[in-house]
Amino acid sequence: MKRSEILIVLGLIAFGLVFQLLDSGKNPAGVNAGEPLRKLSQGPVERIEKPAVTHSPVKRILIVNPAGDMTFRNNETGALEILPTVECYNASAQEARKMANQVEIKKTLRDDGTIAIHTNIPGHYGYKQLRVRLDIRLPRTVPLDVYSRYGIVEMDHLQNPSRINVSRGDLEAAHHASTLFVEHTHGRVHLSEIRDALDIHTSFSKLDVRRCGDVFVKGHHARIRLEQVRGDVVVSNRHEQVDLQDIRGNINLQVQDAPISLSRVDAVTLAIKSDYKSLHGRNLAVTTLDAMVSHGDLDLQFARIPETLNIKAGHSDLRLSLPADVDPLLHAQLKYGRFINRSAVKTHVIKSRTLHQVHSVGTTPVIMVDGRYSDLLLLQSPPLSID
Repeated sequence: MKRSEILIVLGLIAFGLVFQLLDSGKNPAGVNAGEPLRKLSQGPVERIEKPAVTHSPVKRILIVNPAGDMTFRNNETGALEILPTVECYNASAQEARKMANQVEIKKTLRDDGTIAIHTNIPGHYGYKQLRVRLDIRLPRTVPLDVYSRYGIVEMDHLQNPSRINVSRGDLEAAHHASTLFVEHTHGRVHLSEIRDALDIHTSFSKLDVRRCGDVFVKGHHARIRLEQVRGDVVVSNRHEQVDLQDIRGNINLQVQDAPISLSRVDAVTLAIKSDYKSLHGRNLAVTTLDAMVSHGDLDLQFARIPETLNIKAGHSDLRLSLPADVDPLLHAQLKYGRFINRSAVKTHVIKSRTLHQVHSVGTTPVIMVDGRYSDLLLLQSPPLSID
């Protein structure tokens, strides 16, 4: 090896060592920014109470807290009361008092009557060192806006129309008697007993909703579970599972690259679009079902056969379990696929090159299937009840 080549190799090695040292200096502790919230508070903590913030009367409330938990309750006095507590981690009592003195709770009254509460934390303190916990009591029915980071937001028995924005934290709301709009990312959302409309936009999270009315969910990398819903459901999601149980209302699902599970559904209309993953439904009682599936299996079991069942599939195996009490009219076009009937249903099968619109005559249900590279299998479902 020539002398010049040796010098080049030594130079590259030296450059690599210097780069590694500089990179380790940026993150000496090897901290992972995506570390779960519950692991960020390990170590001793000093809590120092700040002076309470109060205001009355109130027309609208805006609260911004960049790091720390928040608890919301209604106040019978009709006034806004906020009790702040500074939480200092891995700090002595003297250091904690010094840190707490640098935290400001600013209250601003805007021209429109909004009370804006901002928690100002010095920029040289991170959320692993210092957080501010807010215990909030607010008057009933006053609109509420909340912006939270690196904390847990808890709401119980509120009657306030609310807009909640949570990032890298958790949201828990129960017995909410008004509309609730949620924007959430990187954490968990648990909602129950929501009486009014529920609108959720979430990503990289786990969503659990129980006992509520109308629900709209737009998700991305969000694991979604809805249970005991008594209203219409609209869900769109990508890359994470959607699980719906005990739903009594119309359903519209658009899911890509994620499995769908349905159980105990009583609906007039059920519309589903699914790509690249499986769709499983059990104990379904719907009047009209429209499904579009691609590159994923479809397996549906009906407690009551729909009056109209329209399925369009590509590169998907179709499995329908039908009750034997009604003989449906089956209109199927299967290109490069097979039709197998292992049920007791005496279907009237029509195959044609083009799929024409077929209308039910009297009470005869109609099943329409348009499939490419898809097999259709009919089975008999056992007696089922959605109650």
